[in-house]
Amino acid sequence: MIVQIRDIAASCAACGRTEFESSTRGRLVPTSTLKCSHCGASYSYLQLVDQIGQAAMRRANQALEELKKKKPN
Repeated sequence: MIVQIRDIAASCAACGRTEFESSTRGRLVPTSTLKCSHCGASYSYLQLVDQIGQAAMRRANQALEELKKKKPN
């Protein structure tokens, strides 16, 4: 499975891949454990969602900086 919100997907910190496997069936909760399908590194669902949030904030901050550069003085 790919843990993704809109167009931002979480990736494994060890190998960079985006495919994960859950050890439990059903709905994911913050403490659910997911393993990278490629290298087996383990993450909580919360860690992966937090990674997505951080990437979204970086993207938003970059967009704001670009707007500031274009704004006439």
